[in-house]
Amino acid sequence: MAAKRIALIDLSGIFRQHYHATEHESSSAAVRKTLQAVTGFVAGFDCVGICIDCPPYKRSEIDPNYKAHREKAPQVMHEQQRAVIEELGNDGYHILGAKGYEADDIIATVCEWQRRNAGRAKEVVIFSSDKDLLALVRPGVEVISAATGTAYKDAAAVHAKLGVQPELVTDWLA
Repeated sequence: MAAKRIALIDLSGIFRQHYHATEHESSSAAVRKTLQAVTGFVAGFDCVGICIDCPPYKRSEIDPNYKAHREKAPQVMHEQQRAVIEELGNDGYHILGAKGYEADDIIATVCEWQRRNAGRAKEVVIFSSDKDLLALVRPGVEVISAATGTAYKDAAAVHAKLGVQPELVTDWLA
């Protein structure tokens, strides 16, 4: 089997970005802009995974303070995000999620699969604005900022951005 180029979309982060940027527009603006962004990101890839959050999160069971400081998202935001997920699923994209896990967890799992099966998946490109995901950058895995389009293709690019190597990103953020 030939090696594949895989695009992983951090849908929750990308949708939130569009939702907040369009809060004074029609209710469908965030849906439309998110769908346009995703279809623009994935051109030229062999496989596309739309990675989604599936609360309630297992991390909250471990630490009740996990994300406790965040304001609860309005119901309309959840409804619009479900509409995006449904539309992408209807368009044939693979929706990747597991109850209790966030999109980050799904993305990290696919990257670990890529590392263990390098002959089957030569390249994973992650589209997200989440700095946490810079910890995954290594040969065969890059992160492209969904907000700026900046590509982080290697440890040097991550170091230039944050001042640490990818394996230290989690510690740096903590």
